[in-house]
Amino acid sequence: MRFADDPVGFFGDDGFAASALGAEERERLQQEALAYRLSALLPAIPPLAALAGAQGLDAGIALDEAPRLFFPNSIYKSYDPAWLTGHDFPQMTAWLDKFTTHDLSLPAGSDFPTIDAWLDWIEGNHALEVIHSSGTTSKLSLLIRHAGEIAYNHHVIRMLHREWFARAGLEMGDMRFHVIWLAPAEGRGAMTRAGRPWREISAPSPDAFAALFERDLGTDYELYALQARAAAAQGELSLPQPSAHVEGKLAEAEQRMAGLEDHFTALLDRIAERMRGRRAIAIGGPHNLARLAHMGIARGMDGMLGVRSLYASLGGLKGRGAPEGLERDLQRFIGSRIALDTYGMTELRSGFMLCRAGRFHVPPWIVAWALDPADGWKPFPRTGVREGRAAFLDLALCDA
Repeated sequence: MRFADDPVGFFGDDGFAASALGAEERERLQQEALAYRLSALLPAIPPLAALAGAQGLDAGIALDEAPRLFFPNSIYKSYDPAWLTGHDFPQMTAWLDKFTTHDLSLPAGSDFPTIDAWLDWIEGNHALEVIHSSGTTSKLSLLIRHAGEIAYNHHVIRMLHREWFARAGLEMGDMRFHVIWLAPAEGRGAMTRAGRPWREISAPSPDAFAALFERDLGTDYELYALQARAAAAQGELSLPQPSAHVEGKLAEAEQRMAGLEDHFTALLDRIAERMRGRRAIAIGGPHNLARLAHMGIARGMDGMLGVRSLYASLGGLKGRGAPEGLERDLQRFIGSRIALDTYGMTELRSGFMLCRAGRFHVPPWIVAWALDPADGWKPFPRTGVREGRAAFLDLALCDA
């Protein structure tokens, strides 16, 4: 139970111990954690119960049979899009309720002017957080987390970073950083929401956290932007009609893009004012990191930050080419040769850290498979070298 519910406590906040867990012990713990999770979730999550019942499976399923109970990631956006665009929040609540052990029923007569207002109500009346993915289609994936789980995940990530920080001469008790956050400080997007624990846990004070923007543009704007991009990709000449609320957000988005260089300049001003000689970590997508480094170097700010400063690239390239000279410019601006490279996704509690040998390390509470596209996406045996569709089971995600 502790292995699944509290990996930080189980491993004594020691990422080295987590990495060194032997294969036999790891698989024993994973098998027991799987039975523990399914015993709690099968009676409580209708789509999971239906999938198990159709195959005659129960909580005693063998670990390597677990992918038979996997959902495709599309299930988190399996709602009727008309419900969300039409503000049919009773239907959306009933759909979202299938993926949580909480009762999300709306009071009779509930009405909300925006999607964010509806999600604010859910978060305000339940011990939950609702986050959305960045979206690769015209629909947003909506995922539920326990309140405080994102902060706990931050402790998990810090534990897993131990080896990487150790390379920079840092101990676990010395992991406070001035934080350069190349994204909005607040919002409901998965990456944006991850900024909160960096500000509240890793930064030594509120002034030690500097973000590119104060807030994101909101879920209503994100949904409209996805729909507009999908319409343009399909060659449609007319775009969806935005609401007055979204029209205001579209105008704000245009202002942000037109003044993006000014936002970076203001961020660099805050860095120069608050972080000179301080150990800092710059976190963001590769293109924003590249722009920050390029503009900082042009201003003569290279080497301004304190020794053992770091940078972490998150979010991936999102279909764009890698910025030219990214690592060179970041090392010149940040003054560090320690890059925290990770692979992760919204659906998982923690990312996979890239080691010096060029391999991503899967934490022991996450089980990985390669699925065979030629055999109905059945899992390959977890031996040898396999190539297929990656699938993951995060045993540490609890029953939100």
